[in-house]
Amino acid sequence: MTNIFSAQSHFEKYANVKSHLLYSPNSKEPEPVISILIPTFNDSPYFEEALMSALSQEGDFPYEIIICDNTPLRSGKNKTQKIIEDLSSNKIYYYRNEENIGMIGNWNRCIELAKSELITFCHSDDKLEANCLSTLLSIHENHPDKCITASYNTIDSTGTILRRKKTNERLFKFFRIRNVHKYSNFDIFMQSPGFGVGCLFEKEKMINLGGFSEEYYPSSDYALLTKYCFEYGMIYSEIPTFSYRKASNESFNTWTLFADRDLFFRRCMIPQFFLPEILLRFIMLANYKVSSDEFQRIWGKSYSKKKHIHNMIYRFVIKVTDIRKIIWCFQRY
Repeated sequence: MTNIFSAQSHFEKYANVKSHLLYSPNSKEPEPVISILIPTFNDSPYFEEALMSALSQEGDFPYEIIICDNTPLRSGKNKTQKIIEDLSSNKIYYYRNEENIGMIGNWNRCIELAKSELITFCHSDDKLEANCLSTLLSIHENHPDKCITASYNTIDSTGTILRRKKTNERLFKFFRIRNVHKYSNFDIFMQSPGFGVGCLFEKEKMINLGGFSEEYYPSSDYALLTKYCFEYGMIYSEIPTFSYRKASNESFNTWTLFADRDLFFRRCMIPQFFLPEILLRFIMLANYKVSSDEFQRIWGKSYSKKKHIHNMIYRFVIKVTDIRKIIWCFQRY
């Protein structure tokens, strides 16, 4: 695979494929301060729920919703288009691609179609929290040049909450972590800060970084977030801005690739640090072992308790490196 820090643009690959605007506001709306991007395909069963979460944002500011449907235009009107037309919202712009340009290609096309300089994603099987945009814009006022990522709740296929993120959580039972803090390059070396959903980016910077790469699938979001963090900086919010749906989706079908991709990304990051390479490689190995174990436990059909015990040493290493979070307890954003 190509080093994630190499300069390359992923917008040109499908430049010849047009996206047709099939629905737009009936009246002229104020210029949006932020765009919600919803890439979708093949009548996602959760699309309407995702769209309603985007339409139900709190706050008195104009925003738009860009929906790019990767279902080829020749297949005719589908359920997704009918849902949009029935809603008749003045916030929605609905596009259909002439051809299927792939999931990652469609993410990039959404970026290109956005009219606002500030953008956030909502995947068609996830949901934005009602305070998503207001939270992101509030933090953006203090950090206008940085990416803003955030924590999330977890829901199942029915929308029932499986895990609700608690704010002001305590670390080691002594320190209370601030709700908003800097996410450093070493933080992103240790762990991806999100999926792009419920995060705030600048359109121009996303284009300058080359967009999402199909080569790094299914961790294309981690790769681009890493480049963004190293180039422009990152702020992390402990306040959840979206709900991630744990269901039979892309993550379920590709879980075996995640740990390997993450391992490669960390190899690319090592030369960017001044810490001893042998130390970074040991931390990288520990992270790989623990991640592999966790992905198998969460997504796999089988789970070996013996293997989990065997990796106790690696888990201990990860816990020790988590001491970096003490900085978050005192850091003012």
